[in-house]
Amino acid sequence: MLSRRTFLAACCAAHASPAFAQTPQRQFACGSVDRGAGIDQKSELDLYSVEGGFERQNLDNVVRQFSLTPFGTANLAHRWRRSEGLTPNSGIITLGVHFLNGDGQQRAVVERGANRWRTGELANKLDFRFDVSRDKAQITVLFGSEGNNSIVGRASADYAQSQPTMNIEDVVEYVAAHEFGHAIGLQHEHQSPTVAIKWNKPAVLAEMAAQGWTPQMCETNIFARYGQKYACVGSPNFDPTSIMLYPIPGRWTLDGYSTGTNTSISPDDRACAVGIYSA
Repeated sequence: MLSRRTFLAACCAAHASPAFAQTPQRQFACGSVDRGAGIDQKSELDLYSVEGGFERQNLDNVVRQFSLTPFGTANLAHRWRRSEGLTPNSGIITLGVHFLNGDGQQRAVVERGANRWRTGELANKLDFRFDVSRDKAQITVLFGSEGNNSIVGRASADYAQSQPTMNIEDVVEYVAAHEFGHAIGLQHEHQSPTVAIKWNKPAVLAEMAAQGWTPQMCETNIFARYGQKYACVGSPNFDPTSIMLYPIPGRWTLDGYSTGTNTSISPDDRACAVGIYSA
């Protein structure tokens, strides 16, 4: 398990937008912290059934509807519950976002990136309220040099009053969209149990060491794959177009496999989120 300090040091996206003059001279790499491990999945599945308006005995229909794998319930541990947020039990989960610093332009970029998730069915289930006071926040955002990272899902509410739950170093809309993907419960796509990247580990370790990463950080955040239970609800297969996938240069793999920079939330990203929230 990552320590809190490792979480702060070891995460997402090194990019720049046209609004910023310089492109960061470092390889994009991201790790997120999963504090939902060990949650009783049966209880989560029961609650998911109730909150979605389904009788427990009809849950098989829900499973078929969202194309769950036999292990596809783990993300339910990360989803925000309808009893949480600023408008509990109202039919919409409203997450309060508090900015710990940053100017108006920076905050506007993050708001636009976050609100990319609020389209289609998901807009009827999730909302964000920005610039709330810290005591009302479920997500606390810090701009600076701590990398780009987020606690995954509802666990951030446990830390919002004591630390940033999200760090934004590269103020770009799609980076913010990636981080808010974590905040609503999505994991990294390159660690999917349905993809096996042939990493050129010496090359990765050397480049990431120059950015201050230890071999253990690389193992945890880059090389490790999630078990089958982490197949995403609603979209269990690997999605090469996912905004939750970071770009992989060909020199990082043994067979030349590479990915570009995905700047849009993909249909499968949305299917994953819809599955989590039974929208």
